Amino acid sequence: SGSDSLLIRPITITEGTVPVITVADDIELTLPDELTWDPDRLPAITGSAAAYLESTTLTSSNLSLSNHVLTIAVNQDFDPAHNQLVLSNGYAIPTAVMADTGHIQLAVNQWEDGADAADAAYKVVDDVIITTAEQTFVLSDVQAPMAAITISRAGSWEVLDNRPYRIILPEAFHFKDGDISVDPSYPLTISNDTLQFTSNSTAGSTITLTGTYLLQDTLAASSISISANPEETINTVTDNTLRIGQPSIQFVGGEQIFVLSDGDVDLGTISYSENSVAGTAVPGEHIRIYIPDNPSIDWQSGGSALLTQGTGSVASSVTIEADTLVVTVTSALSANAVVQISNAQLDLGSVETDTTLLGMFVNRVDGDDNTMASSSHVRVGDPEISSYNQIFVLSDPSGSDSLLIRPITITEGTVPVITVADDIELTLPDELTWD
Repeated sequence: SGSDSLLIRPITITEGTVPVITVADDIELTLPDELTWDPDRLPAITGSAAAYLESTTLTSSNLSLSNHVLTIAVNQDFDPAHNQLVLSNGYAIPTAVMADTGHIQLAVNQWEDGADAADAAYKVVDDVIITTAEQTFVLSDVQAPMAAITISRAGSWEVLDNRPYRIILPEAFHFKDGDISVDPSYPLTISNDTLQFTSNSTAGSTITLTGTYLLQDTLAASSISISANPEETINTVTDNTLRIGQPSIQFVGGEQIFVLSDGDVDLGTISYSENSVAGTAVPGEHIRIYIPDNPSIDWQSGGSALLTQGTGSVASSVTIEADTLVVTVTSALSANAVVQISNAQLDLGSVETDTTLLGMFVNRVDGDDNTMASSSHVRVGDPEISSYNQIFVLSDPSGSDSLLIRPITITEGTVPVITVADDIELTLPDELTWD
C-alpha cells in the first residue's frame, strides 16, 4: 500500500459544451471491481471548477461500496467557465488479478442508473510470482548449483516490464558473484544474499535466474523473497524452500579392528545423524556410505536400516552399489534424525588395510559430505604367532624340563591390531593345558 507503483495517473473530468454537473447530483468515480481507492491516499483536486466543490480535500467519508466509489460533493452548478476538475496523487489498492481491462466510470446524473461516461484509458491488475525448486544442501559442499529462480506473472499483462527487482536469499545463502545469469539479460548488482536489476519494456512473461549459491551456515527451510517496487517492499516469497544441513556418520562402538584371516566380518552398527538445524537426506539421493580408495576391503552384505530418531522414513533393506552401501530414503529426514545401519558385512580381502575412514554423501554436488572421525575407523591387520615343533610325553611329571614350551613369538603385521579393548589370548591344543 502506498507504493509509487500504485499511484493512479491524473484523472481529468471535463464538461461538454453543455454543463450537466450540478449540486443535485454530485460526482461519482467508480474503480474496476479489482481496485479500490486507498483511503489514506486520496487524490488532490485542482482545475477551473475546483472552487465549485464543497471541499477539495477528500477523506474516507467520501468513499462507499467497499472503497470502490469516490463521491465528490458539488456546492455550485458547473458553468462554461468552470467546467474541469483534475484529480492527481491518488493511490489504488489492488484486490485481485484482472482477466480483462477495466475503466474508471463517471456518474453525474442520479436520475439514470449506470455510468454517464467511462475513461478510455484502461486499468489492469496483475501480480508477480517467484518460484524455484525445493533444494537441500550440505554445508561442507561450500557451494552448489542453484535451481532456476523464475519470476513470472499471475495473469497476462505486461506487469514484469520496467520494474526494479530485488531478490533476497535466506540468510545462510549468498549469490556467487560472476556466476549468476539472467534471461532476458540485464545488468546485475549482487551483494551477498541480495541481487538487484531493473527490467526493460520487453521483459515478457518470465525472467529466469541461474547460477551458483555459496553456503554460509546451516539453516532450517526458508523461502526466497522478491520485491518488484521502488520501495523495495516484499511482494511475495517462494512456496518451495532452501535448507542447509550437515550430516555425520560414526560406528556406535568406535573403531572396527579386524584380523585378515577373519575373512567376512560383521561390522558394528553405523549411526547416520542429521544435525539439529536441518535434515539433508531426501528421496532420490538417499544415504550412501562408501569405502574410499581401498582395493582390498569390500562390502559383502548391506544389512538393515532403521530410523531411531526424528521424522522421515527409510527402507529397511540396505543395498550395495559397487563400493557403496545405499540406504534408500523414502521420505525426507528431519533435523536430529538418526538412522542406524546394522549387520552390514565386510569382505576383508587378501592384504592388510591401514586406518580407513568410511565416507558418506547425500547429494552428488562435491564429493563426500562427511567422513568418519579418526576414532571411528576400520583397520585390518595380520598378526603372526610362531614357535617350534615339540613332542611331549603324557606320563612325564608336572614341571619336567621335557614339558617346557619353547619360546612363542607374537608379531604384529604392517598394521597393528592388538589393542586394550581385546587383549591377547593364546589357546593350547585340546590335549594340552597351561601349567
